[in-house]
Amino acid sequence: LKDSMAERLVSEIDYDYSKFDNSPKSETGCLVRGWYFDRAVRNFIAIHPHPVVVNVGCGLDTRYQRIGSDGRTVFYELDLPEVMDLRRNMIPEAKDDIYISDSLLETGWMDALLVRHPGSDFIFVVEGVLMYFHEDEVKSFLRNIASRFSGGEIWFDVCGTMMTRDG
Repeated sequence: LKDSMAERLVSEIDYDYSKFDNSPKSETGCLVRGWYFDRAVRNFIAIHPHPVVVNVGCGLDTRYQRIGSDGRTVFYELDLPEVMDLRRNMIPEAKDDIYISDSLLETGWMDALLVRHPGSDFIFVVEGVLMYFHEDEVKSFLRNIASRFSGGEIWFDVCGTMMTRDG
């Protein structure tokens, strides 16, 4: 991925990244996953007249910066308030990349998006997030999205039981 914003963030964050030196498969997996989701978002934007992209559990993700603004697509970044505070300090909010401080388990933000964008086409990207929630929470989240945004798309990744075993 060509991602100058992510490169800047890595250089600005005081963190010992060397612990990942022996994890080339994880690094490759994250790159492929990012490329795959970027491609899905670009394709969605290309075929929908009023696209709204919602990055659920965004953290410091820089998809908006990689894809760029086309003047008609609206992006939303959603994460917990403390994460969004950090994000605001590290990545300034853009006019068409709007930050939402909330939990994916809540529904108020979903209802607000429907009111704000009637007749729009929604794509939800939930990358590297759902494995941190219990199965019943994930099912509830997916049901809440599906019941409100029929005709939209949701893109997410999952991990198998091998990734969740202890030891």
